[in-house]
Amino acid sequence: MNRLLSFLMIFLLTACNLFELEFPYESDGTQININLVEKDQIKQFYDSGFDLDTLELEAETWLRHNEILFYDWSAQAFYLKNEKSKESNSSRYFVLKANEEPVFLGYFMSMFSSFVPTFPSIVAHDDFFYPKDVIVLGGYGIHETTTSLFEREKFRTVMEKSGLLKEGINVELTGLKRINSTTLRYTFKVTNLDLENIYIPDPKKMGESRFHYYTNGVILNKGEQHFSAQEFEVITSDNIKPQWYYKLTPGETIIRTVTLNGYENLPEGEVNATFYFPGSDNKTTGGWKMKDGWIWIGSFRAKQVLNIKN
Repeated sequence: MNRLLSFLMIFLLTACNLFELEFPYESDGTQININLVEKDQIKQFYDSGFDLDTLELEAETWLRHNEILFYDWSAQAFYLKNEKSKESNSSRYFVLKANEEPVFLGYFMSMFSSFVPTFPSIVAHDDFFYPKDVIVLGGYGIHETTTSLFEREKFRTVMEKSGLLKEGINVELTGLKRINSTTLRYTFKVTNLDLENIYIPDPKKMGESRFHYYTNGVILNKGEQHFSAQEFEVITSDNIKPQWYYKLTPGETIIRTVTLNGYENLPEGEVNATFYFPGSDNKTTGGWKMKDGWIWIGSFRAKQVLNIKN
């Protein structure tokens, strides 16, 4: 079963190890911390008008600034120096603070919950979707690159000032071709926005069928009609092998064209196209560390309006 549906910048000096980092944004001393909200402070699910200053927070900080290695903006993910347990916080609320000032409210979401928050969330189940030393804000990987945290200017600003921010990658759909009524050929490009190498899954190295074990490819919308591949060939794999990653060097862009069948009555003309680019599935603590860079973790949502060519 597709793992995406089961759920959905590192800068190193050449002679330094992973823990001797340099960042693109100079820190002004801003401290990023996460505190749990005292139980029973929130009686109903959060709405945008909630006053964060009225919340009582637990005195003990759950995640401290000095526990964080960096924050990847492209995946909205904290990479940590050590493991951090999340499971005991299921269904609890938290507040991310910058210098003790609340920035936003978040939620530890149970993987069995039917509630899908529209605000930042952390899956409260250790070692299921991500390693214990990576905390992704966005729940089941449904976090969109055009909404939520990406549009929170205050959050972006404080992360820059903290010196923890890294840009990560950018993914863009660039072309669609209708081979027949059930088969789509799509082209995407991935760019390294960082100053260090980032390793990404490569359909050219792993094969299209294995690549589509980790992503459903492209989802199309034309007016009220929805088109997604339902029955398509995949090759299962316990994990993404090291030789299936592409080492994306700083500023480099790669372009890949992939064919996917399993659609029904593919449309023609202009469509809204959505593609989730998958990150590493390695859930081992520290498994993302490379001698000359890091393996990207997360799910990047690329969305474009494109014309399907025949």
